[in-house]
Amino acid sequence: MHPDVFAIIVTYNPDDGLEGRLLAIQKQVRNICIIDNSENPDVINNIKSIAERNNLSYQGDGINHGIAYSLTQGAITAKSKGFNYYLTFDQDSTIPDLYVDNMKEAINTDPMICIIGPVYYDINDGRYSRFPVMHNKLLVRREVFSDNEGIKDAMCIITSGALCRTSIFDEVGYFLNEYFIDYVDNEFCLRLLISGYRVCVYPKVVIQHALGNRKKKFGFSPTNYPYYRKYYVTRNRLHVWKKYFKYYPAFIAYDFSAFLLDLFRVVFLEKDKVIKIKSIFLGMKDFLHGRYGKMNKI
Repeated sequence: MHPDVFAIIVTYNPDDGLEGRLLAIQKQVRNICIIDNSENPDVINNIKSIAERNNLSYQGDGINHGIAYSLTQGAITAKSKGFNYYLTFDQDSTIPDLYVDNMKEAINTDPMICIIGPVYYDINDGRYSRFPVMHNKLLVRREVFSDNEGIKDAMCIITSGALCRTSIFDEVGYFLNEYFIDYVDNEFCLRLLISGYRVCVYPKVVIQHALGNRKKKFGFSPTNYPYYRKYYVTRNRLHVWKKYFKYYPAFIAYDFSAFLLDLFRVVFLEKDKVIKIKSIFLGMKDFLHGRYGKMNKI
């Protein structure tokens, strides 16, 4: 058990496997809080029951405040209570034994490492994650790091399973609540990098995670995100491009190609393409008008 680690799990209408995943985390971390964005009373009562019978903290008011707000609230709590480390999870992540031991050992190899994450095995399409890394002044999306490699630097990691030093929040601030969801992790990682810190991956640690609802089709793996996620991804990534272009033009060029690829997959490979395309254009419009927060209905 690690008394200096504060862990949160952000929930929103989770599946029946939530309790098992929580128990796996509880074996390794003493202090855990569920930060719930669910709005359905039955779902909320079920999550509260899980928290109560497993002696877990619960935060939620029946309003979906978004992932960014939830991450910020957890970070504020972790820092105010004097924890040295902040560990964040999505509701669908499953961790192996000794996960926290390994991640703490890795982050403490260098005080300039302020956030570190594992390799993710996507349970939807059966492949390991790839990370944006710098290579000869260009940014490439590198295939899975092998488990015999040491700590590796990356431009961005996702927040699920990420271990962060709480001391860094005083210097760089918290997560951007106005993003609501999507690109919250990318923006935070880039903010760390321009402050001179390292964002890292520890290849020897692997967790199972669901990245979207990927299903391979004609050699592609579309995310199949619902229309509202297309909105948030578009709006927030444009803000990231504007904010960080002068620092990391290679990342923006890489992410622009990712945008074009996703647009191709929406048009040719995904369902509900009309409302998704409308959502993409609404995201562009709201970015241009400086509108953030929760999406308005189409």
